Amino acid sequence: MARGMIVTLDPVVASARQNASVQWISESEDTENPGEAAPIRLRVTNAADAKREQFQLQWKSDGSPPQAPLEVYAPAGQSRIVRAPNPPAGAPLSHSPG
Repeated sequence: MARGMIVTLDPVVASARQNASVQWISESEDTENPGEAAPIRLRVTNAADAKREQFQLQWKSDGSPPQAPLEVYAPAGQSRIVRAPNPPAGAPLSHSPG
């Protein structure tokens, strides 16, 4: 978990099962600029029998305009690691098929 950041895990109920998952990858002690927060990295894993390969990740915001979704391509049976933009204060991550 990133230092100084509170993570809220909210259950997500999908209308159809997509067999993809998102995992937060722990921060590295290495940053390009000392004193700067480490980038947020997420692993998107897709099931071997998945029919979708495109996904969108977006920080869910309360009241403020939403950020543009991060487009992720994860072929069936594979995973991809992406750098996510910093979230608005207190915003949980939401994901959906792209």
